[in-house]
This record gives sequence, C-alpha cells and structure tokens, in this order.
Amino acid sequence: MEPSPAPPRVPPTLTVEIQPVVVSVAGHTIRGEFTPATRELRIVTRPWSGTTFASPAAAAHAVVRYFAVGRPVRTLDRPVWRLAGSGAVLRATATHRLHTAAHRTAC
Repeated sequence: MEPSPAPPRVPPTLTVEIQPVVVSVAGHTIRGEFTPATRELRIVTRPWSGTTFASPAAAAHAVVRYFAVGRPVRTLDRPVWRLAGSGAVLRATATHRLHTAAHRTAC
C-alpha cells in the first residue's frame, strides 16, 4: 500500500496593519488609510480616491494644495491626520521608512 501524499503546503498570509485616519480642512473631512510598516497613506475620499502617498505629510500637502486654491496656508492651519477611532494625532515615525514613490495611483 502506498503512503498517501502529503497535503499541499499553504504559504502563510502576510498581515498588513492599516489604520483608518481622517483630516479636516476647509470644512471637509478627508478619509484615508495609513500603513505604519511603510508609512504610506492612501486617501479614499474624492478627488484622490485611491491615491497613495509616501507619507502622511505628503498626503496633507496634497490636501492643502487642493483646498488652498491659490491662497497661502499658514503653518498653523496645516491639516493634521488623526486616527479615526480615537481622534489621536497620527505620529508617523521615520525609523522604519522604506523607499517609496512620492505618490502613486492604486490600480
């Protein structure tokens, strides 16, 4: 009697932590998803819908440019990303930064 074949090996799945975040600017709430492992932030609100930025700061800069429409934005008025659940200010440490593009559009 031949031994039964071994079951196929299933590779472990990679779990990626994604934190929902929000920012308010000019009376609008912009939603996004922050990935701590890469420091990337993907905005899910239009007009960016699915655009991924290399950092929360880069995403905030895009939001400011859109809503400023030629008006200067003071440093104190710059938007701050907050964790959607708790409202805590998003702190993106630079210690684990990976090489990423300035921004890219999701497929």
